[in-house]
Amino acid sequence: MRAPHLHLSAASGARALAKLLPLLMAQLWAAEAALLPKNDTRLDPEAYGAPCARGSQPWQVSLFNGLSFHCAGVLVDQSWVLTAAHCGNKPLWARVGDDHLLLLQGEQLRRTTRSVVHPKYHQGSGPILPRRTDEHDLMLLKL
Repeated sequence: MRAPHLHLSAASGARALAKLLPLLMAQLWAAEAALLPKNDTRLDPEAYGAPCARGSQPWQVSLFNGLSFHCAGVLVDQSWVLTAAHCGNKPLWARVGDDHLLLLQGEQLRRTTRSVVHPKYHQGSGPILPRRTDEHDLMLLKL
């Protein structure tokens, strides 16, 4: 069975990625900010944000490998999550609408069933495979 590929025309694909990439970057930044220590007085709350109200981020997705946080993503459709391709091509658990990594507060918990990695993404890191780059580091996960 062949791996699924993402087929986009150059114009529509570029427009779609231009719209989705800022959302993904904002969600990844928000997930990283949630992991910062809350008692560190050196952090500027205007720069790092503040806790969000429960349920106010329904598009935010936390991806777990078993019980371990693995990656963040953004819900782009009822059944699809956009994340980074370097997060790996394996089944993950997705917590949709997650606003706290350490607490389960009624978010939807769904298993990923399919992954579609950008066809130009290079995941190699050794001397034989090309080195991984951040170019085309996109993957869609079907819930």
